[in-house]
Amino acid sequence: MSVWVIGITTVISTAATVYGQQQQAKAATKAGEYNNILADQEAKNVELQNMEQLKRERIKNRRAMADIRNRMAQNGVLNTEGTPLAILGESSANFNLGIQDAARASNMQAASLRAQGQMGLWEADQGQAAANINSVATGLNGASKAYSTWTDRPTSTPSSTTRTKRT
Repeated sequence: MSVWVIGITTVISTAATVYGQQQQAKAATKAGEYNNILADQEAKNVELQNMEQLKRERIKNRRAMADIRNRMAQNGVLNTEGTPLAILGESSANFNLGIQDAARASNMQAASLRAQGQMGLWEADQGQAAANINSVATGLNGASKAYSTWTDRPTSTPSSTTRTKRT
């Protein structure tokens, strides 16, 4: 096979490999960006779902408090001071604590989803950097092979070791 053909094949192969590495890095970056968008949308859905759940819990708690007041009033216990008022206050505080816990858990879940999206972007950036380094290494390796093929080609000059003796 001709030295030229081998050299050209090496260069083309190297260029195709570098191009493939760059395309793979771009695809990884796009996937990271898309996953980040999905994570953000999922976080927003969690927040919306939480707001609706908290709204329902508040309504449920108001009904429960009204039910407690009604039962106390039916038994003649309701007044504006003392133990009945302490019971109402403690019940209300417990209901509100449950709402605050649910809101905090939801906020933590949304933040976690957003952090996962950001981590995907970071991973894509790292993949892009690695692909760039690999592309340079592949290019250098291909150039080295092409140069080696060119410099190792046979020369057309006769060898000096083929002399014959005269007798």
